[in-house]
Amino acid sequence: MSIQHNFADSIKVGKKGENIVYDWLMSRESVKNVIDVSDDRDYQKKDIDYIVQFHKGKNVSIEIKCDTYYHTGNFFLELISNDNKGTEGCLIYTEADYLFYFFDKVNILYIIPVKELQQWISENKDSGRFRKKKCGNYINGRYVYSSVGLLVNRDTLCEEINEMGERVLVRNI
Repeated sequence: MSIQHNFADSIKVGKKGENIVYDWLMSRESVKNVIDVSDDRDYQKKDIDYIVQFHKGKNVSIEIKCDTYYHTGNFFLELISNDNKGTEGCLIYTEADYLFYFFDKVNILYIIPVKELQQWISENKDSGRFRKKKCGNYINGRYVYSSVGLLVNRDTLCEEINEMGERVLVRNI
């Protein structure tokens, strides 16, 4: 069984989440500036949404994912973004330093190091430990394509990424 998403609603949730994350980042004393590069084609190819500049001179890039299914206890880790075209999911190819996985309505943000996440996905995507799920995308009530991903328990992913030496941070924002 697949989950059905109205594409327009998903875009609204994504934009709302991006704005909340932007405001939260800008409220941090250590942050000098946040540059929204989500509409820049060069950054779109790298699947990077924001460049965060810190006062101490460090810059990091982030990819933002917004989700409304906090109650499930899972992340949806997209492996295939469009099954009609066979395109890889953004988490496979993003060049961002961090994934900011934001849950709308509960305002909980997971900050996940991307290199470790990509390694973890590579090692676990075919392990049979996690259920694959199709997510149908609809525009004006018409099926357009499906995304395919893993439903991964949040606690499991955080614990296993943390064991790799990097920390997953969780923030109420």
